[in-house]
Amino acid sequence: MDQQQTINDILSGLTGDYDFYNASLIATPSELKRHFEKDSQNGIREFNDLAGALRRLPMYQKINSIKISVTNSSLQESANHLIALLNAKPEK
Repeated sequence: MDQQQTINDILSGLTGDYDFYNASLIATPSELKRHFEKDSQNGIREFNDLAGALRRLPMYQKINSIKISVTNSSLQESANHLIALLNAKPEK
């Protein structure tokens, strides 16, 4: 999600006891392009959508989230960062 208000709207509708983790996986523009090229070759997404993704990239810096760089990271390394985040004691 690239807009804080969207996150806030979703959170405002949640009830009960839960731990909320908000992480943004951030890539450089060149890394994002590389991911799009690979994904479009595999039929996962359209390469034409890259322009929109590049326009939204700076918006993630404005989100109140833990930023995790995925540039030069494998899928497994990125997953390990998320697992470490989930295993850490949440702030109350």
